[in-house]
Amino acid sequence: MRTFQASRLLFALLIGSALLPPSPARAAEWELARQSPPESLGPGIAALVKSVRRSTSTDAPARTIRLILFDKKNFRLKIIDQGDTKPGRHQDLAEAMRQNFCIAGCNGGFFHPDFRPAGLVIADGVRINRFENAKLLSGVLLADKNGPRILRRKEFRDHEDIDQLLQSGPFLVDGGRTVAGLSTGPARNRTFILTDDAGQWAIGTASSLSLADLGTILGDASILPEIRVTRALNLDGGSSTSLYFDRGAGLKPHHSRGFARVRNFVGVEPR
Repeated sequence: MRTFQASRLLFALLIGSALLPPSPARAAEWELARQSPPESLGPGIAALVKSVRRSTSTDAPARTIRLILFDKKNFRLKIIDQGDTKPGRHQDLAEAMRQNFCIAGCNGGFFHPDFRPAGLVIADGVRINRFENAKLLSGVLLADKNGPRILRRKEFRDHEDIDQLLQSGPFLVDGGRTVAGLSTGPARNRTFILTDDAGQWAIGTASSLSLADLGTILGDASILPEIRVTRALNLDGGSSTSLYFDRGAGLKPHHSRGFARVRNFVGVEPR
């Protein structure tokens, strides 16, 4: 049974806003409206719910950002493949996470109408499809013996030790700054993954945002002071958007379901 005592990660979430510098001026169009207290899911992992709104409009509807923050010391990323049949190998995200012993997870990368993945996927060392240079697939999420990383496509060097990999895009944050030139429309539900330089990671979903707005929000330390985001990568969103996390024995898990059958999932697995 997992303990629910406050971990160092939870402590960092509570004090993070006092430790990080203010966000750059270009991120000022969005502001944090409210936030729930961090919910510990065990040592080194916590769930957050934030509500954001445009600072230039008091009557515009708020947007919800959900995040699962975790550290790579205690957790690793796992790509779970659904195959190319309909239905897939698992009924939904929740079943996929439970059967693969993951505490949390979200939908993964892009795929074609026949459920063939867009780009290369490596799930527990098994290679599916091939590496592609499509403009949409500008980023690579991978894990090898050195741990998980988010890379630019041009930075990627294939090697035998890669255990998990997913091509996706576009980059939302790079070098701690929101990426320039992101699309300003349409507003859709979004799924993303992000990291810092200290071994902290997060998967998350956002409601009804453009890519440009999501990049601005994730790059703003006043909205997300819990983690100094250095890189953030967009995953498949829209009707695929889904997030799951296990609260522990006796508590109902959180599961926001997507409306579409997807090709793969990204899981957060205890080491």
